[in-house]
Amino acid sequence: MRPESKRKVILAIFGILFITLLFNFILLNFNEIIQVGKFDSSDDEKLQQILNKWEASIRRPVGNIPKCVFVGDANNDEYNDIATANLHGYDISLLVWNDTSSDWDPHFELATGIGSYGVYIGDANNDGKNDLVSANWASDHVSVLVWNDTLNGWEEMINIEVGLCPHFIQVKDANNDGFNDIITANDHINRATILLWNQTLKDWDSPITRSVGDNPWNVVVEDVNNDGYNDIITANTMGDSVSLILWNSSKGDWDCSIEKQAGNIPHWVCVGDANNDGHNDIIISSHDSFAISLFLWNDEINDWDSQISMDIEGNPETIFIGDANNDGYNDIITDSSYNNILIILWRGKTNNEFIIPGYELIIIFCLIFVVSKFLFKEISKKIKFF
Repeated sequence: MRPESKRKVILAIFGILFITLLFNFILLNFNEIIQVGKFDSSDDEKLQQILNKWEASIRRPVGNIPKCVFVGDANNDEYNDIATANLHGYDISLLVWNDTSSDWDPHFELATGIGSYGVYIGDANNDGKNDLVSANWASDHVSVLVWNDTLNGWEEMINIEVGLCPHFIQVKDANNDGFNDIITANDHINRATILLWNQTLKDWDSPITRSVGDNPWNVVVEDVNNDGYNDIITANTMGDSVSLILWNSSKGDWDCSIEKQAGNIPHWVCVGDANNDGHNDIIISSHDSFAISLFLWNDEINDWDSQISMDIEGNPETIFIGDANNDGYNDIITDSSYNNILIILWRGKTNNEFIIPGYELIIIFCLIFVVSKFLFKEISKKIKFF
């Protein structure tokens, strides 16, 4: 056989091998993506594969009927701690991290008002140190425990009236002046209450309220409309809606709230980049709908697309956007009741699609091509046809 013919035969063999490997790679990735896209929490094997990324759960005792948990550096030692708001304990429980033992110290309680429902760790008085703030549902005020470096502990509790039945609480810059404020959702009066920090007085101004939907349960302060300014968002359980109180930078105040229908009994709202396109979106857990609702931001129309409803098992209450499996992409995590959580991993790129990652194909294509070309040259030198 002529040398040219031998090369053609060898090239054909490696061509078939290359196409076969590439096809198998595409097929395997496609199947994997479809399976993740259709993830069902009832599938024990798939759920276990995901949960195996974490260690077994650790139990720690806290106060009486904890209703909210928060993770942050409570005692300003540069290590994160755990805080819970205890409804029937009228207090906050703290699990402080001990770097020497690499474990949490035994819990201790700090008194708050009656019916502590929400807790937040953040710099409430804008002195550069984290403080503890609780929303006290039964006593209609928030309790602020300010950290004092000299005491190496918290000062005496400060109670501030915020109206009837404050549920959950945030410590963030609500009016975009560079200073943190305190914001609560007040369910019995259908209001969001804002305590603005006055840097001149070094104190909070009198509370400001804004009307929201019926029975606001959760409140969030984030840039919901992607204009660079923080806004206020509430999940309204009896109104089946979320309220958006957008900051108007031109007039230096909030616009009237916008209502968006969001399933049946929305308990929790979260703002973050749900579809990994670089823009904040809105996701809501609807407790009686067996679903979560998504409002994805559309930068072309400068507005949200129509609501997307994603059916899940169980009755979700809280919900969160974050990179759950540390792959560089945000996922959706929610509790689905019945002692389970639901993890919805992101595998798409844009427009909520589950697609084959193109960069992976290009890398594999190049590797196979380079290896095939090298082998072709080497084998051409050694193989003899008779």
